[in-house]
Amino acid sequence: MRSFTKVLPSMFEDKRWLNLDWAARGVYFYLLGGKHQTSAGTYKLPDLYASADLQCDVSDYVSARKAIAAAGLIVFDEDTNELYVPGWYAENAITNEKHAIGTCRCISQIKSDMIREVAEAEYTVSYEAFYLRQSSKPLPKGFR
Repeated sequence: MRSFTKVLPSMFEDKRWLNLDWAARGVYFYLLGGKHQTSAGTYKLPDLYASADLQCDVSDYVSARKAIAAAGLIVFDEDTNELYVPGWYAENAITNEKHAIGTCRCISQIKSDMIREVAEAEYTVSYEAFYLRQSSKPLPKGFR
């Protein structure tokens, strides 16, 4: 479990977020920074578990989750109950090798091909930026 999650102030001007109702905005914050969130911005969260955490009716939670996904603020796989927060690495960039290794481990555990592919693509961009900031050497062979 993460101890914190960064939120970019620009989110409060994002039309996707502003077009959500109050309930969906609250659920989005739960999905963004709740106790299930990982360093990869992706995790498994069954609807019943989320509704229990939020102490709300499961149909209200599902309605909010679907609105958030329709707005493009999360990617959710109904078959595996896994989600990813697109743009995760803009707010939670890779900062060191241990962070990179742990994040890779989280991504590798995702069952959903769709979620894993989106997370891997954004992770790769963040890792490349980290690597280039830390080293004057080119990326390792075969990395991309």
